[in-house]
Amino acid sequence: MYPRIHQPNQLRSPAVSSLSVTSLTNHFTSVVGAQLSAPGAATDIRLLPGRYTTTTNPGLLHSLLTNKDATLKALSQGFTTNSTVSLPLDIALQPGVAVYSQSMYSGNELFAPLPTSPTGNSSTPITSQSFALSSNVLLSLQSGSNRVVFWSSVPDVAQLPVSVTTGALAILDIQSSSCTPACSGNGVCSASGTCTCPTGFTGSACESCAEGFFGPKCQPCPSNCNKCDQGITGTGVCLTPAVTNLPSTCNCLNGVCGSDGKCTCNPGWTTGTNGTSCSACGKGFFQTTSGDCKGRFPPLTSDSLQLTPFLSLSARLYRVR
Repeated sequence: MYPRIHQPNQLRSPAVSSLSVTSLTNHFTSVVGAQLSAPGAATDIRLLPGRYTTTTNPGLLHSLLTNKDATLKALSQGFTTNSTVSLPLDIALQPGVAVYSQSMYSGNELFAPLPTSPTGNSSTPITSQSFALSSNVLLSLQSGSNRVVFWSSVPDVAQLPVSVTTGALAILDIQSSSCTPACSGNGVCSASGTCTCPTGFTGSACESCAEGFFGPKCQPCPSNCNKCDQGITGTGVCLTPAVTNLPSTCNCLNGVCGSDGKCTCNPGWTTGTNGTSCSACGKGFFQTTSGDCKGRFPPLTSDSLQLTPFLSLSARLYRVR
């Protein structure tokens, strides 16, 4: 009698037993797992997901596993194996879900890997009679108006409650359950147990805005702004506007750098003896205590004009004496 796949009992909940650790001969049509072969062997053996060691039985399987010339070949999408056998041997579905057109993981297959970014409100219609989930993966399906979450493989969709199987099926989301704490709705949990954050988000659970982003959706700060009111609760108001053509970009201390890279000095300033542009007061100007360059003679005002006759009279009296 050939080894068989474990047949789970009918369950009332959407979850069914995981794939059992066993083997199948070519008499079975399942395409899940890998095919084990060796020169001169009586038959090839199909291995279901699981761990195989030097103590694995029955005898035919043990003989192939310990054969130095044994080779492995993946049977379907989602399974990657080395061509040579090294014990202990782990056969496992890559992070994601494998969907099959027939029951017992047979027929045409489609592998959907674990997403690396949020899927949003999209859905992918499927025609499936069985599907296999990798370890620590949750599958969310839309069935008519129902949303059903699976955390284990389903060898036969007909085993599920009628409320699940009556409507057309569509994949809503595939998530890893490896992250602790769970990622926020803004991140995706990877198979390694870390949250992958989209642009603008940061934190172990993608719960915060990265530097330069603000608001619940972590939008970027306004353009031409060096610093804004950032963070999840930030308003995005610009706090430090960006200044274009800073004087330092063209060695210009007290002036403005033009788009051509040349410095235009502020009034009163000129090139210093050390060659630095706009670093010294020009002729006819002096440096004040505040660091500005001012003219030596202040401009005439109405007050200074009123003093002119008095000064002229004083000068004439002085000469008469």
